[in-house]
Amino acid sequence: YVTRHWTSTDGGLSFGAPELATFECSKALRTDRLSSPAVDELRKTSAQWSDRFFDAVSGSILDLGEGLFMATTEARLEFDTRPRAVSFRSEDGGVTWGSMAAVMGEGVESPSLAHCADGNLACLARDAGAGDLLLAWSVDQGKSWWDPIRTGSKGASPMMVGLHGNILACCYVLDGARIMFDANGTGRRWTDRICLISDADETVTATAICEVSNGRLLYIYAAAEGNGKTAKTSIKALYVTVSKT
Repeated sequence: YVTRHWTSTDGGLSFGAPELATFECSKALRTDRLSSPAVDELRKTSAQWSDRFFDAVSGSILDLGEGLFMATTEARLEFDTRPRAVSFRSEDGGVTWGSMAAVMGEGVESPSLAHCADGNLACLARDAGAGDLLLAWSVDQGKSWWDPIRTGSKGASPMMVGLHGNILACCYVLDGARIMFDANGTGRRWTDRICLISDADETVTATAICEVSNGRLLYIYAAAEGNGKTAKTSIKALYVTVSKT
């Protein structure tokens, strides 16, 4: 399977031309076909061409050191009726991906990875039916995953990141833009479920976060305005200061 990937060498200020990344899957996936313009453009950069395409990465790509990358995505196996969460590993900077592992079963969406303070990996995703946020762990760098548990929070569009000070943070959408923390950095005890932007102020549809300096988060969210043909989406941001007390 193939998808596009872009590489930045200046911290995200700019990105090079799209190239192909290959995904070696242990089981057949349901995929889409690339359109002709995309095929013509990307075939030039591919030594081995395939026109099978799927959305290969959801959330952040984790750099585990020594050239090992981890990523997760929504995918449907050949006979699935709903998406499930799977993970992939890359040992060459994201050009080829393999070691596909099942993270969560059918009916989940928006998986997001983070490196825990205890050295394990955590994957957070949304139960598409009940709306609960689910969490699964891997103790062998993504080769296998424990059964997921419920975090006690509901929401959509979750994104989880590890911070300095061994803290995990997660942004998500629930009646606005929210954020929660695990001060132990293991994902097992989430507190401080804070509403930053209420839907009474503006309708939030998606969120993302990154740590820009020690204890300082950039929180980005998409806000919908208007209805029908007049609907517009604005990208907005705010800063969040994090400290243990």
